[in-house]
Amino acid sequence: KSATFIDLFCGPGRARVKETGEWIDGSAVAAWKISQEGGAPFSEIYVADIDETNRKASAERLRRLGAPVRELDGSAVGAAAAAVREGNPHGLHFAFIDPFNLGALDFRIIQSLASLKRIDMLIHISKMDHQRNLGINLTSEESAFDSFVPGWRDKIDLNHSQQEIRRLVVEYWKDKVADLGIGPSTEMKLIKGSRNQHLYWLLLVAKNDLALKFWKVAA
Repeated sequence: KSATFIDLFCGPGRARVKETGEWIDGSAVAAWKISQEGGAPFSEIYVADIDETNRKASAERLRRLGAPVRELDGSAVGAAAAAVREGNPHGLHFAFIDPFNLGALDFRIIQSLASLKRIDMLIHISKMDHQRNLGINLTSEESAFDSFVPGWRDKIDLNHSQQEIRRLVVEYWKDKVADLGIGPSTEMKLIKGSRNQHLYWLLLVAKNDLALKFWKVAA
């Protein structure tokens, strides 16, 4: 059996909590440990990061834990395509897509991964970026929206309030994801900062309805 974890923005494999100074595991390291504890360890872990130093640090931490890690070079777009080429087409795949901003959440990433037969994706959508930079994204010739949700210029009516435009952009993105044959969850978990500021949404995109039912409970 094959069960793959794909982390396209893996970072260095650990993070420091600003308020407490505590060091915690990065996403790929945490996923590997949890899969072991659950008695169903991943058969492969793909890690990618545009920062090669970060990627290598994450991979080394995983190797020290005995994880079957494979590094993917380059951008998240290229890494997603490589994961599809190299992965078992009949296996189970789970991708964690955790970019810093909307522009890095290139729609081509989701297009590539959605071609896998069995794939779930946990996706981070930056609400903070969406709020702060809406004006720039609506007026720039090369907007973050162009990579995040291609075709938005022909679909989004700008004669609405900013709040409504933000909603329409996300809804159009979800529609485009659904058109790939993979369902986005209706539940979007809002993650807040220590001062209650809105940071990002987490949502699940899955080909199997059972995964969406699990996410509804978890979220």
